Amino acid sequence: MGSDQISSLPDEIHGRILSSAPTKTAASTSVLSKRWRNLLCLVDSLSFDELNDEEKEEDQEDAMSSSQPFHDFMENRFALLRNSPIKKVSLSHLPFHYSDHFRVYSWIYTAMNRGLLELCLHAYAYVLLKRELLTSNTLVKLTLSGEYCLEVNRVYFPVLKSLSLVFLEIAYPDYHRLLDGCPTLEELFVAFFHADIGITVIKR
Repeated sequence: MGSDQISSLPDEIHGRILSSAPTKTAASTSVLSKRWRNLLCLVDSLSFDELNDEEKEEDQEDAMSSSQPFHDFMENRFALLRNSPIKKVSLSHLPFHYSDHFRVYSWIYTAMNRGLLELCLHAYAYVLLKRELLTSNTLVKLTLSGEYCLEVNRVYFPVLKSLSLVFLEIAYPDYHRLLDGCPTLEELFVAFFHADIGITVIKR
């Protein structure tokens, strides 16, 4: 019988493997053994991408109902990581119900407080992105797409290198305030959002 070469790898390598997989897939390895359960705390990249074609066809009431297990799963993942560093978060399938937006805010706050480097957010339904989320001393890459409306009163991304904005609702003055808050920006991609701005790609 062949040896289990994957299980013989160092825990650090296991953590990298799990970080590269969708978070639900990584979490499913916890049923393999106690060791695999303990390895989940080494995951530093979280990917929660729940939006698929079937969900697009649901009405809003059904979508809100089906989101509850997803929200509970998210809460459990962040609780499991405790104070572990988080390098990357990718999140789609944000809630329809306005009161649930604050749960999403709390997940992002948690990640930012743990040294987040890369954030990718896709909003399926309308979501107001609070101005407090537009401040980070560590973020180097930010992607926002979907039905976001931004509160751009104060922006502070001192080390942000890459910014992508797709299908956003943002006024032209707010767009400039957003860019002013990114003094070290090197790459900018902007396309098809609710403002009088076309496709823009800038690299420097």
